[in-house]
Amino acid sequence: GDHMELTMKVWRCGGRIEIVPCSRVGHLFRDPSHRPYDVDVNTVVHNYKRLAELWAQDHLDYFYKMKPEAVSMKLTGMDKVIANYNELRDELGCKDLKWYLENVDPEMDWEKDVLCHPHARGGDPIKCKGSLIPGRWTVTETIPVEEYKRRKAALEEGEKARTDL
Repeated sequence: GDHMELTMKVWRCGGRIEIVPCSRVGHLFRDPSHRPYDVDVNTVVHNYKRLAELWAQDHLDYFYKMKPEAVSMKLTGMDKVIANYNELRDELGCKDLKWYLENVDPEMDWEKDVLCHPHARGGDPIKCKGSLIPGRWTVTETIPVEEYKRRKAALEEGEKARTDL
């Protein structure tokens, strides 16, 4: 979850991401049999819950649909963390997740309405119907190309208008 938290801080709190030629950034994801240490899945879900409670406050319903096991998990010591987060958010003028989806990631904004869970019980409305998109595990369809182009063009037009001020 660290990568997501840093991303949210940068995009939503006035930072910037730069493309640096010849730079290399990597993340080595290992299957369980090749990890140098054990990873407890519940610890990972707990960390995602903490992240969601801070950075996705306006979209928690989506998180809990995809991670129902997190609903009953208790976050201890979060009062101070949330107070610090709220202070930082106010100081930096951080935007909410709705802003991020509308202004940075139009594909994710579209996908939030077609999320599905492949391991949900039969009959559960969130159960995936159809084949998952290769490399993805929460959607069975992708944004149509023309819709993506339309949303991207609207973003670029809005960005151009802001820089022309």
